[in-house]
Amino acid sequence: GKAALVRTDSGKWVEKLYRQKKFLTEYENLPPALPDAYFSINSFGHRRRIENLVNLNCFHTDLDLYGLFQTPEFALSEIEKLYHTIFPPPSLIYNSGRGLWLLWLLEPMPRQALEYWARCQSYLIEKLGHLGADKKACDATRVVRLPNTLNSKCNKLTYFTVLDPNPVRAEIFKPYLPQISQTRIQLPKKQKSGNTHPKLFSPYSLNWAIIDDLEKLAEMRGRSLMGHRELY
Repeated sequence: GKAALVRTDSGKWVEKLYRQKKFLTEYENLPPALPDAYFSINSFGHRRRIENLVNLNCFHTDLDLYGLFQTPEFALSEIEKLYHTIFPPPSLIYNSGRGLWLLWLLEPMPRQALEYWARCQSYLIEKLGHLGADKKACDATRVVRLPNTLNSKCNKLTYFTVLDPNPVRAEIFKPYLPQISQTRIQLPKKQKSGNTHPKLFSPYSLNWAIIDDLEKLAEMRGRSLMGHRELY
């Protein structure tokens, strides 16, 4: 798969995908203190879209500390109390300028593991909600600010703190996840016939239709989504 590298210093969202060695070369050639540049934490095919997902490389949570008026030091002290009881320690702690990202590096998981990956994501966001975990930052196409680049919103450089660079197996999270109860679904005995199909969309196909609509809207706007990132 390929990782996306995004630059916005030209006034436009310029996104290109590279394989690992080429990505690192491009990153090393970036100018110092580049404003608002990003990379994808999962890998994709020719486009950074969920249907082009190749590998899932990490779990992540985005802690918006500025909204809670908390300091990074206080948040880190609270997070450390949860190690080995609520979740395993993260691999990286990332200071994004106005908040913290926690990332757990994984041995690459295929796209078929997306359901388990999403379940772990929801669990982490729920357990860190009191520290400002962003519920919207849970998708597999998420991009993160590049380290040593500038966050123009607060004029601060971003940086990683590496706790453990070795990827772990995703199964390490299973002991922490709540058990899923087995329930029987009773189907209706008979459905009334009519001109309209009784179920036009399943929850799964409806979500796909919404994603496609959002992608089409972004393409129609030339992916110029300045000021609409959170909503999008």
